[in-house]
Amino acid sequence: MSSQGKNVEIICPVCQARFEVKQAPGEAADCPQCGQLLEVPGPSKLAVGLSRWRQALGAWWVRRQEQKKHRRKERAEERERTPGKPACVETEKEVARAKPEGPVLIRPNLFPCPDCGQQVSRNATACPNCGRVLANHHRQPSTPVRDAPPSPANTAEAMLLTTRPAMFKNNPISWVFCGVLCLVGIGFIVLLYEWFRCKYTRFTVTDKRIVLRTGCFSRSTSEVRHKDVRNIRVMQGFFDRLFGVGKLTVSSAGTSGVEISVSGIPSPNQAADLIRQHQD
Repeated sequence: MSSQGKNVEIICPVCQARFEVKQAPGEAADCPQCGQLLEVPGPSKLAVGLSRWRQALGAWWVRRQEQKKHRRKERAEERERTPGKPACVETEKEVARAKPEGPVLIRPNLFPCPDCGQQVSRNATACPNCGRVLANHHRQPSTPVRDAPPSPANTAEAMLLTTRPAMFKNNPISWVFCGVLCLVGIGFIVLLYEWFRCKYTRFTVTDKRIVLRTGCFSRSTSEVRHKDVRNIRVMQGFFDRLFGVGKLTVSSAGTSGVEISVSGIPSPNQAADLIRQHQD
C-alpha cells in the first residue's frame, strides 16, 4: 500500500484488485469489483519515522544557525567596543582549529601566541591573527639555547664473515648410512636433529671479535676478541678437502682450553686467514 497525494491506493485482499480512494485513513471504502468493505490504511511506521527525523534535523539546523548568528553578533559588538582589535577566538573547538597541526617550530625571534598558537615576532605589540595584546616579557629576545657538542660516535663494528655449518658435506659417509636407516624410519630423526643443529649454529667474524652462537630453544654464545686469540687450528680430512669444508678451533690467551670449536664450516682456511689479519 502506498499513499500518493490525497488519493490512497488499496489492494483488495479478496480479489487482488488495485484501486484508489479519497477517504481519509481509518474510514471505510468498498471494493469496486467484489464489493468487500475495506478500511483505508494510514501511513506506514517507516514513513512516520522518516518524517519525525526530518523535522528533528531541521529544528537542530535552525538552532545551529541561530547560535552562529548570535556569536557573530557578539563579536561585531566587541569589535565596536574595542576599535582596532579583532575579536579573539572564544570556543575551544575554534581555538583547536586555529592552532597549526603538527609540531611548532620555535625560533629565537618568534614565539607562539597564547590564544591562537600562531608564530608572532617578539617585536610585535599585538598578535596579527587574533589581536591579543602581548606583554613586555614576550617581546624581550630570549637567549638562544646552544646545542650540546656532539659526542664522539662509536666506531661501528663491521661484519666480515657469517656462515653456518654444511649439513651433507660434513662427513658424507655417515649420511650414506643415515639414508639406509631412513628405510626403517630411524634416519628421519637423525636428519631432523642435524638440520636443527646446522640451522641454529652461526659462526660470525667481525673486525673486533669472533662469535659462535648455537642452540634453538636454549641459546649459547661464545666470543673471543681478536687481540686475545692465542691459537687458531684448522682440521680437514680427505672428504672435507674434497667438499671444501673443515673444523675450526680458536683458543684465547685467558684460558687453556678451546673457546670456539665449529665443524663443517665452508672454506675454513679463509676464515682463519681473516682472523689473523685482524689480530694486530
